Amino acid sequence: MAEIRLEDITHIYPGNVVAAREVNWTIEDGVAAALLGPSGCGKTTLMKIIAGILHPTKGRIFIEGEDITDFPIERRRLGMVFQFPTVYSMSVYENLAFPLKNMGLQTSEIRKRIKEVSELLGLEEVLNLPALSLDPGTRQKVALARAVIRGRLNALILDEPLTNVPPEERMKVRLAIKTVRKVYKTTMIFVTHDQSEAFSMSEKVAIMNEGKILQYGTLDEVYENPKNTFIAYFVGHPGMNILSCDLKNNELDFGDFSIIIPETMSQAIRERCKHSTSRIYFGIRPEYVLVDTVRKPGWINFRCIGVEFGENKLILLLKKENTELQASVPRFDIREGDQVWLYFPEDKIKIFDSNGNLVL
Repeated sequence: MAEIRLEDITHIYPGNVVAAREVNWTIEDGVAAALLGPSGCGKTTLMKIIAGILHPTKGRIFIEGEDITDFPIERRRLGMVFQFPTVYSMSVYENLAFPLKNMGLQTSEIRKRIKEVSELLGLEEVLNLPALSLDPGTRQKVALARAVIRGRLNALILDEPLTNVPPEERMKVRLAIKTVRKVYKTTMIFVTHDQSEAFSMSEKVAIMNEGKILQYGTLDEVYENPKNTFIAYFVGHPGMNILSCDLKNNELDFGDFSIIIPETMSQAIRERCKHSTSRIYFGIRPEYVLVDTVRKPGWINFRCIGVEFGENKLILLLKKENTELQASVPRFDIREGDQVWLYFPEDKIKIFDSNGNLVL
């Protein structure tokens, strides 16, 4: 296990294509961290830099406080599992033995390690089979076994390891990764564009976009207090509702309707949005929007224009004049065309400034 620290990492490809922009990120010793972001945001570039496959244009990489920026791949002691299951055209046993032979280990030690890792990941029955003949999920488990079999890893890096595994096989690969984490207790970076993968496989998550890490924290921190509107909308199924509004006295004016807020909240908005309160953003997650089919004092009338059935809930698309938002509700009696009334609990409201940064 080891702490990994990136300082001011920038990487520019030929043609002045900037893939990473002054990235500062510390993955704590023993933590399972996810790197989550849309395709093309720079996640794989960052992992290649950590692994030593790419040298950064600018910045330094530290493992346990040691500057390893110029170290070759083999000196970094990192295990890597890639998007496409990478196995050699030999038996599973020979695939696992290959890195151990390169380390100069004796045959008895090689047999011992292969036995341990194959039992751990359920590969005993396929050891003598050609690795290329296996299904993608099992091939990925072989690649995972080969990544950890050398031992004494500083960290395990998994770059989109489930993307090319069929859906019906992903569960067993997830379980294999979690088993490795439990046994080896290694620092892990799990790279993905799928937030359900990120949240299920990690303890902390870093959100990346356009070459920058925008926020790093626990799953609860990132979900409940996103630092900007991109994170607010990107994280969640569906993402946070983001509506433009103006602050007028103690009201948030959306044009088609307005809501009254406490004076303390309006004062806080004015203090933290010093440049302008005429273009701020109101945010609330769909599951926090209260919905009823009965008119209530202070609640706002909307019309349901779309319904999606989810597990134990409905996801409603709601509209009032030119304003649309979504609500996720644990009830099944609302249909398209119905009139409903909404309420936004004050403690669930988020306010972002004109630049989209969280202020309240």
